[in-house]
Amino acid sequence: MKQMTLFLIGGAIMVLLLLAAIINIFSNPETGQTAVVVPVDPTITYLENSLREQEAAHQAQLAALEETLQRQQTELPSQLENLTQQIAAVNQELTGFQAEGQALKAELRQLEATRTSQLASHPTRLAELQQLYADRQQELAAARAKLAAIEAELSQ
Repeated sequence: MKQMTLFLIGGAIMVLLLLAAIINIFSNPETGQTAVVVPVDPTITYLENSLREQEAAHQAQLAALEETLQRQQTELPSQLENLTQQIAAVNQELTGFQAEGQALKAELRQLEATRTSQLASHPTRLAELQQLYADRQQELAAARAKLAAIEAELSQ
């Protein structure tokens, strides 16, 4: 009995579909295409809705990424210019330090040369001064001896 009822319901649905197709054909004679009416499956509807939601989410994510990319593309040239200016300033400062370092090296070489010449002449000058001191000591001793001789002469 159930099978017969299902068979009759299925047949009735088929007749209705056939009738709908015939009506569609006669209502749209210019297209010449037949319309097939397919019953809507809830699973297909759910999947289509799910796909639409996913597509909308992906479109929103893509729009956000494109906006971020656009912002970065506009910010990067200014950041690059800023970094280029900083590099130029650092290079200029480095050049100044290098020039100052070269000047200090030249001054150091000059001081070392002066020190070397002073060290070379210093022992000679010291020897000259020691000899002069010894000569003066001898002159002083001779003058004292002469003074003692004169005093001895006077005391007699």
